[in-house]
Amino acid sequence: MTLAWTLQILLDLLFVAAILWLARRTASLSHLSRTLRETLENFQKMLQEANLWGERISLHLHNEQVKSEKTLEELNAAHKSLTEEERKLLVSLPESEKSQKVLLLHNQGLSVEEISKGLSLPRGEVELVLSLVTFLQNRGRSDSLKET
Repeated sequence: MTLAWTLQILLDLLFVAAILWLARRTASLSHLSRTLRETLENFQKMLQEANLWGERISLHLHNEQVKSEKTLEELNAAHKSLTEEERKLLVSLPESEKSQKVLLLHNQGLSVEEISKGLSLPRGEVELVLSLVTFLQNRGRSDSLKET
């Protein structure tokens, strides 16, 4: 009977060891599960914040689009309000005022192509006038900076 008792004690010890091992694994898995839950909650908060920012950006872009469309409509209206007589007058201005005609039309929102066709000027000449004006304006700014 001592052998049976010894085997029973050994089996009981193995059983207790297995239970302890399982309890440790369960505790570490429980800790891991808690960490995963916290990570998931943090991720969900970040996702909600990203969605909120996306909505804000989308609203801002929509507002900017509405403003741009309104400005474009105003420019088109100003362009259309330029009567045929005013266009003829612009074409009839002396050659020395060619750059003024180009600038006037450019400031009214006309494209280089439209200015070129409207004034019967080569596209390159219109681009050159606009480039020179930009250059002179920038040079004027740098000259005024040198004086100060």
